[in-house]
Amino acid sequence: MKDDLNEKREREKKAIFDGMSPRRRDKILKKMGYENWDPFQAPKEPIDLRDQKVEQVASLICRRFLTESDMDDCSSEYLRSVKDMCKGLLKGEEKYRAMYDFCSWYSEIKEDVPSL
Repeated sequence: MKDDLNEKREREKKAIFDGMSPRRRDKILKKMGYENWDPFQAPKEPIDLRDQKVEQVASLICRRFLTESDMDDCSSEYLRSVKDMCKGLLKGEEKYRAMYDFCSWYSEIKEDVPSL
């Protein structure tokens, strides 16, 4: 059964390779070789689509945060910082996760810290 699948894939691979232009075939042979070439690999998700999705979700979360926090008259720097932090947290970036962890910790202990 497994051999049948391998044979079928090999036939399809050969048919795809033979259907290519000679220039494209030469490029594949020089770059990786026929044995390593996999015409069946899944395409990668374009980065810009992932970034677009993060941007949309971040905008929704920021809008909700600003609405629920009654931040009507905040500066553009404040808005930009909120959005940057939101996007960083959504992407799982270490820098923003550290900021979030510190802010959470600080909000618990701030009464114990003497004011400057």
